[in-house]
Amino acid sequence: IGAGAPILLVCFRFAQGFSVGGELVGSYVYVVECAPRKDRAFYGSFTLASANCGTLLGSAVAAIIHVSMSDKNVHNYGWRIPFLASVLLAGVAFWLRKTLAETAAFEEMKNSAEGLEPNPIRAAIVKHPKQIMVVVSVACLWCSGFYSVSYTHLRAHETPEHLVCRLLLEKKKKNIYIQNKNDL
Repeated sequence: IGAGAPILLVCFRFAQGFSVGGELVGSYVYVVECAPRKDRAFYGSFTLASANCGTLLGSAVAAIIHVSMSDKNVHNYGWRIPFLASVLLAGVAFWLRKTLAETAAFEEMKNSAEGLEPNPIRAAIVKHPKQIMVVVSVACLWCSGFYSVSYTHLRAHETPEHLVCRLLLEKKKKNIYIQNKNDL
């Protein structure tokens, strides 16, 4: 599809990011509401840990694809493999969303005298603007801190494993043959 391909790719990545952002917060709430009261933080921590495991898994898949394929094959079709695999994960997520029951807290709120707010986002912004700004600020601080620290740490404190992976990728790109580890 020519020049439309990168545009579609960027659009799909945005959609994927927004979906992950919405589902991740929803999963926090669901897990915490279903957990025993005294263990809510413990159960909720697994949601964040699983999100970080997903990032690690995605990085591992990208590394495997880049190490196991030529640059030409990665550019021709290899970059599509993680996206096709994500279709399976999206199917599992869709199935979970359709089969999981609502939490008891939600059902209680729905059946209460006040009922559910018809536009909960608008109501939250109107009733709690300061608290929302604090949450947004903390989220921005956490994200910028996470990415800047993890990137600079990786580059400044490159471990031997990182160095070997980087050299293998460079070797592939430059067609340099490393005979043994002493050549590194």
